[in-house]
Amino acid sequence: MAESNKVLEFFLNNNHLNIIDIGARYGTQDNFKDIEKYCNVFAFEPDEKECQRLSASDLKTRYRNYTCNPFIVGDKNGPQTINITENPGGSSIFLYNQEELQGFKYKESITPVDSKVVETRRLDDILLSSGKGSMDYANIDVHGSECNVINGGDRIFEKDVMFVNIEMWFNEIYKGQPVFRDVDALLAQKGFKLLSFTKIRHLNRESVKTFYNICGEAFWTNVYYVRHPDFFFEKSDDTNRFIRFLLLLHLFAHPGYALHVLDRFEKETGIYIPDDFSSLYRTFIKKHYTPPQSYKMKKFLYQKLMQLVHKLS
Repeated sequence: MAESNKVLEFFLNNNHLNIIDIGARYGTQDNFKDIEKYCNVFAFEPDEKECQRLSASDLKTRYRNYTCNPFIVGDKNGPQTINITENPGGSSIFLYNQEELQGFKYKESITPVDSKVVETRRLDDILLSSGKGSMDYANIDVHGSECNVINGGDRIFEKDVMFVNIEMWFNEIYKGQPVFRDVDALLAQKGFKLLSFTKIRHLNRESVKTFYNICGEAFWTNVYYVRHPDFFFEKSDDTNRFIRFLLLLHLFAHPGYALHVLDRFEKETGIYIPDDFSSLYRTFIKKHYTPPQSYKMKKFLYQKLMQLVHKLS
């Protein structure tokens, strides 16, 4: 652990990860557990009480910087109505689609029980005007507003963010919402590629006893999107940014793509990450990497990667 701490001091103390968490109810992912004090989190949660709860929680002390803003993040500025559902985590600017959900048990959790007018802000206007710096990672959990978020953050999603974790829907459970194919196409336009599905949620009809079942119908999923290797060719002088990308890939258990990007970066730019980093990283993958099935394994991988990053010093 002492070695790991030295590496953290070397690499992350003046090279922080900037995280955007849009739809921040319940807090930020555990993937950052080991490096929270080196992360700046800019969270957005339209439920003002939940935003206040998050702001008063231990997130303020766990992260280097944690701010929660009680806004809807969208494609325009101004007031907008959000429909509050029975399960507040399902609240959306869209109303639930009764026809699509006919016969499914899930509809009860997104039945609207109230509505509220909330201020909407464009991500570019919030972050670029405040001088927050370059954003590295974005989590998007907005129940139908995915395209609005991305369109309101043209600059952020075209030039900044390297890794997106986004909840997406295969079926139109909210009236008029974009579905998977729409959001996937938009992220492709912004220069992202689909890396993996974390889990596909299936729903059974009311005639089947179980609520979730892989034999049911696919409704929603969480998806990882990342930059194509050529994103980094134009930024070849910013090796710290490139290493942050490798770190993100490792925290989310995708070292294979990290090696692919590393190979392309060195081949296309002629710039080699200092001396023996590439060979050390490849050796590490061959000797140590197995798919992380637990938090303990993810922590082990993180510590090993940090030891390699230390070789840059």
